Amino acid sequence: MREVMLERYLRQIVLPEIGMTGQSYLKQARILVIGAGGLGTAALYYLVAAGVGEVGVADFDVVELSNLQRQILFSEADVGKNKAEVATHRLKQLNSTIKIQIFPTKINGNNVAEIIKNYDLIMDCCDNFSTKYLLNDHCFQLKKPFLSASLLRFSAQVGFFHQVGCLRCVFPAENQMSIPTCQDRGMLGAVSGMIGSLQALEAIKYFIRLPSLLMGKLLCMDLLSYTTHFYQYSKDMHCALCAVED
Repeated sequence: MREVMLERYLRQIVLPEIGMTGQSYLKQARILVIGAGGLGTAALYYLVAAGVGEVGVADFDVVELSNLQRQILFSEADVGKNKAEVATHRLKQLNSTIKIQIFPTKINGNNVAEIIKNYDLIMDCCDNFSTKYLLNDHCFQLKKPFLSASLLRFSAQVGFFHQVGCLRCVFPAENQMSIPTCQDRGMLGAVSGMIGSLQALEAIKYFIRLPSLLMGKLLCMDLLSYTTHFYQYSKDMHCALCAVED
């Protein structure tokens, strides 16, 4: 078994930052991905390919023809099928050694705590702020690392919220209700693939004990002009969560 693992993951094991020790850390990791869309399918692919021991896939939606432009785990034959179930089938074909749990249901206030409780890191790949806030709030309360990304047209934002503030410190809820969606303004598939891969990379770095530049910083990118900047944040004294904790 060790020889098979070494052969499968050799290209990353030879990296001094990973090695056999880092690979063993990945095997022990448990990551829940919320949303099997453009971000989630890319992130899931690289997490499973890298040998993360256990992943959860949560999505209540079904595959539509318009999804195929950016959601890389689906094909034309999958239209009308549940995304979480199809994604899990494809991921098992990619790496049969990974434990995968399916949550083909909508995340809400009644089930979120039960769904996320057994995972070491929660990855937000959903497309609406109401779910993002719900995940953020429960991750904050349960002290779970929360890796979140948002997309619109050629722009992207990625944040890793853990111990230093939370999503509400950066995006107060009342300011987000009028934000347009990708359905309204459009989305290029390569952008979601790039950012989903970045989420997978940050999760891998976290589990192999590499420092993250995103702790306490929000990465903002315009992939049309390739301009990038970090927005530094801390706990907001007016935040509904962080202010109460202090």
